[in-house]
Amino acid sequence: MSGSHKKKNHSHHKKHHRKQKDDEIPNTNEQQALLSHDDDHHHQQHQDVSAAAASLGIHNELDINRSLQKATDPHPVLPVVGEVMAYTNITLFAFTAFLALKLDGYLSWNWWLVCTPLWALLFLLLVLTQSKRMTRRAPLIVRLAWLIIVLSIIVFLVALNMKFTQTSLGAFEPTYSMIFMPLWCLFAIVALLGLSGVIVGIVAPSHEPRRRKYLLAGVPLIVFDAIFFPFILLTELKLRGEAGYAWGVVFIPLWITDAFFFCGAILLLVFTVGASEDAMFSLSQVITFLGIMPISALFKVLLVLWLDEILTTAFLAIFAPLLLVELLFFTCGVNINIREQRKRRRKKKESLITQSTTHTELKGQTNIC
Repeated sequence: MSGSHKKKNHSHHKKHHRKQKDDEIPNTNEQQALLSHDDDHHHQQHQDVSAAAASLGIHNELDINRSLQKATDPHPVLPVVGEVMAYTNITLFAFTAFLALKLDGYLSWNWWLVCTPLWALLFLLLVLTQSKRMTRRAPLIVRLAWLIIVLSIIVFLVALNMKFTQTSLGAFEPTYSMIFMPLWCLFAIVALLGLSGVIVGIVAPSHEPRRRKYLLAGVPLIVFDAIFFPFILLTELKLRGEAGYAWGVVFIPLWITDAFFFCGAILLLVFTVGASEDAMFSLSQVITFLGIMPISALFKVLLVLWLDEILTTAFLAIFAPLLLVELLFFTCGVNINIREQRKRRRKKKESLITQSTTHTELKGQTNIC
């Protein structure tokens, strides 16, 4: 009796154990299905976050820092332009004042001392050409053109001072042909660099970042040659006595340039009125540029009248408009730097908040995944 009862209990336990196993199998499959669904969901969330970050140009923390730097420096070239404008015009102001005083007989300095502000300016520009800021912000052709321009002007000024002070190196006495030779070399090299920049910009694919960079670098170099090549050519021919035209003809390329930039300043004024604070130039800067053009033209008129012996007056009166132009350009350069610093501080505050939020979201989604 007891043996039969044990067999029944053993059979009952087997059936119960088999039933538990059968009940566990669907539960295990259900858990695996749930885990697979969670993995797919987390993977989809990770893809969504990655796609959203990629749309903002953010793939990792380094990209976040780069986007922050880009947002806080929307016009990276303007600070350099402002500094160069300020330094250049304050030194040119000093040179113009020395030159006017020398020609009026108030200074007994030799021409080497009169050009002291120019030597200081050229040295600063030479240092700036090799600086990290210039290397980081300007393409290679711009840096090469800048270096060639500075070195050519140094050689030109040395030869011109030798001519004025009647300095000779042995049998070498500089003539106007020799004095202007560095400028002709300058124009040739700048033209080649400008054409190279334009060709690279045209040939490069439309999505290539350097396309716009090289086009914006090459076109101004070609414009530089187009403005100053005919002016220097007419000036040299006039000084060598090989041309009988008046000095007003020599300045025709500069008259055309003044008219072109005056029209450009008017267009810039139209687009700047009502523009946001993030515009490249402020309204006051554009108005200053617009006012500089007629003042600069007035100086050229007075100089031409004196060169053609129509006007006889003190050189301080002739150079007064030029001194005013240089002061206005100096204030514009300082204003550009101050304005860019304010914009960078404001953008940095906004971007720090964006960076913190984006970094937190990416980190949280990564942890979840």
